[in-house]
Amino acid sequence: TAVDLFFKATSINLKDINITYQNKVNGMYYANKIQHVGATKIHLNLAKEKAVLGSIFLDSSFIQFTAPKITRLTTTDTLAVTSNWKIAINKLQLKNDAVVYDDNNVAPAAGFDYAHIGLNNIQVKTGNIYYAADSIIANINQLAFKDKSGFTIDSTHANIRYSNKGIEATQLFIKTPQSLIQHTLVLKYGDIKKINTSP
Repeated sequence: TAVDLFFKATSINLKDINITYQNKVNGMYYANKIQHVGATKIHLNLAKEKAVLGSIFLDSSFIQFTAPKITRLTTTDTLAVTSNWKIAINKLQLKNDAVVYDDNNVAPAAGFDYAHIGLNNIQVKTGNIYYAADSIIANINQLAFKDKSGFTIDSTHANIRYSNKGIEATQLFIKTPQSLIQHTLVLKYGDIKKINTSP
């Protein structure tokens, strides 16, 4: 009989967490300065790969990650590892946070560069969030940030639904200093695995 590995807590609060890791061989680098991170109503079942949380918040913190350089090697077939985790969060809040991400394998590009981002003053407020291997649901009440390139989002809210059959963003609202987008986006497909093989 399988034994459940279960963790339950009313709340967790952690402050002043500083971690640095560097790999000088492949160039990977990670650092964080967490001023305050916490969670409430935590139910975690490792055996069943299930997590339910009332809320998660991260306040005035900094995270930096540099992806390692990839060495191209000829490999034999390996066993694919699948994840069946299901995660439900009632509320996510990020307040005045910053993130730096760099990919050592991609040369920097002009403008907003997905491989080299530097986000400051990140503000996020959500309602319910649900993640599973075949679906994602997120009710975003507010998302704002400023990138090192100058690209800025003043405000965003949307209800997002993703599955193997399609993506929907309803009540979409995105405001930047120069533009405003209000729309509903719907993309449907028979099987997401066939998008790359059968465009």
